[in-house]
Amino acid sequence: MTADKLSRTLTTRFKTPRDRFRVTRPLPIVLQLGFWLLIAQIAASIVGSIASAAQYGWPPTLAGRPPIGAGVSTAAAVFLLLILVFHTALALLVRRGVNWARILVTMFCALNVVMTVGQLDLLIQIENVAHVAAVVLIWLPRSNEFFRQIKKDREAHRSLQFS
Repeated sequence: MTADKLSRTLTTRFKTPRDRFRVTRPLPIVLQLGFWLLIAQIAASIVGSIASAAQYGWPPTLAGRPPIGAGVSTAAAVFLLLILVFHTALALLVRRGVNWARILVTMFCALNVVMTVGQLDLLIQIENVAHVAAVVLIWLPRSNEFFRQIKKDREAHRSLQFS
């Protein structure tokens, strides 16, 4: 058995989980723009968090106890990192056509806008505008059509897989 034949046999038998379903449909331009606006919103959130941490520093109650202040700062940084990874994963799932991720992004956008009403920080307002624009773009009719097509493709794939 040649190496080429062996590799073809192994690749047809043992496919990776990501090979089970790939999005082969072209992404609508509005969905691409929405995805990149979500990424821009995440980047603005990172910059805003770094600027906020540099501006405010430790609370006065923790200034006298540096080990506790360092622990609080570290915990806040880890929590922020986890939230940003979660938001990035949601943006990637929206790009793949996962509808529940689109719903979660919309809910987080509404929560973010409600929580930051009245704030005068320019970076927060830029973040909100990018987030709202991304949500509007991922709910436009062309995006809805793409999500419906992906849902049909997944259902057809499942029916072939389990029949």
